[in-house]
Amino acid sequence: MSVYRNKKLLGLARQSPKCFCCGRENDGTVVGAHADMQEMGKGMGFKAADLVAFVCHHCHDQIDGRVTGLDASGRKYEWMRAALLSLRWVLETHPEVFK
Repeated sequence: MSVYRNKKLLGLARQSPKCFCCGRENDGTVVGAHADMQEMGKGMGFKAADLVAFVCHHCHDQIDGRVTGLDASGRKYEWMRAALLSLRWVLETHPEVFK
């Protein structure tokens, strides 16, 4: 099985206007957070497909469970919500990354 990769999409994290989880302005820490879910292609030793959520370092730590604050279902929900908002922003402002 091939896993979707898109370096252009990942590179847009620097241009993201904000964290699509907490809404804070991009302070330079926004990254493309991969899903931490098997159903999104996550496996032992490799990342999920490059369908990402543009989130700040603090939200990334919460979503990945490195800091407390969200249970497993909360982490999954916040990643999915941020990923959809990120995808909408990309489609509206940088659709060329999918060509």
